[in-house]
Amino acid sequence: MQTGYLTINTYPDGAKIYIDDTLVLDENGEPGLTPAKLTITVGYHDIRLELEGYCEEFGGEYIMEDANVNVFRNFNIC
Repeated sequence: MQTGYLTINTYPDGAKIYIDDTLVLDENGEPGLTPAKLTITVGYHDIRLELEGYCEEFGGEYIMEDANVNVFRNFNIC
């Protein structure tokens, strides 16, 4: 399986990460939080970030083999 990397940073930190509408879990089975560096399959992926008290952030990125894509989102208060 071909993979690349997705590095996600937010301000403030601690946002839950959803890739293609699936919550990312860490090695302990807890929700994956920003900042994070993920290994992800090649192709287009929808990214949603949620942080309590702030508006959700949406976007999409195309991941290429062995490449790193950096994503930064600055949350706004809703």
